[in-house]
Amino acid sequence: MTELLYLHDSYVRSFEATVQDNLDGAVILDKSAFYPGGGGQPGDQGSLLGGDQRWKVTKVKRIKGVPGHFVEGEPPEVGALVTGELDWDVRYQLMRTHTAMHILCGVIWRDYQASVTGGDMKPLKGRMDFEFETMRRELVDEIQQAVNQEVDAARNVKTQILPRDEAFQIPDLIRTKINLLPEGILEVRTVEIAGLDLQADGGTHVANTAEVGRILITDYKSKGKIISESMSLWNQKIDLDRQETMRSIIREMDYEKPTASGKLRYGLDGTPAGVEESWRLTRALDGYFFMRIDLDARSSPEPSSCLYHLLLSPSMAIERIKFHRFGLRLR
Repeated sequence: MTELLYLHDSYVRSFEATVQDNLDGAVILDKSAFYPGGGGQPGDQGSLLGGDQRWKVTKVKRIKGVPGHFVEGEPPEVGALVTGELDWDVRYQLMRTHTAMHILCGVIWRDYQASVTGGDMKPLKGRMDFEFETMRRELVDEIQQAVNQEVDAARNVKTQILPRDEAFQIPDLIRTKINLLPEGILEVRTVEIAGLDLQADGGTHVANTAEVGRILITDYKSKGKIISESMSLWNQKIDLDRQETMRSIIREMDYEKPTASGKLRYGLDGTPAGVEESWRLTRALDGYFFMRIDLDARSSPEPSSCLYHLLLSPSMAIERIKFHRFGLRLR
């Protein structure tokens, strides 16, 4: 059997292991920190290193109950000593996302007693389905405020492995509409967000809700009694995929009614310089603003053009900036 390091410590980034088998095209190790996927969380990727060789781990999934590591090229031989290295940026984003989903689940269970009926996640994005009678934007905003209060509360997150019979004495341990735990499982791993949520769960999580960062509920859909909510994470203190972060905020904007817009033409001593700037300010989420600036200098002596996207805080401080330049740079 493979020792599953991630069950006890989600922060293990690298480890040494021995190749036990090559099974169905996958490398089986005596221990592994690679999460094989499950519960809506994708499997990890990374590398195996041995001697002067490096094998890229393209996929990890359970094979006969243990993680199977699919690698590019000829796999390492049975008995070889290897070092496993996770793609930590992606893993940590998934840890934050998974904990964010537990925060969302905990808040909705605490405040509305709504069961989870499904869900999945990608790095910094997730979807959860809940059994609500109805859903409206005001309720979504209320839920978003509540989940971010739990992030700000900096609640500790801890895991524990319990005998199955003991675990099932815990009220509401299974939050899904249907108990998905197979009968053959003798031990149950629990994930607890102190003071908020306690669930059976086998995935990876951060150690404190403060690591999650701001949670944005970017969409919701009603499917009868089933409400599907989509969320994204954002935190300026952590280096995220800025393009995805900006997309999640843009989706919430009302493009038909910008807060303000305008156009400026630049000149020097009354002489037109052939430079025109168009700007548009739109309200985003939680008091934030999004500004688009088109700086068109195609008629100037040095033709060029720039497109700027700015994310502004409620105090109008610039928190994100992204730009594209076309042609030569302006002086």
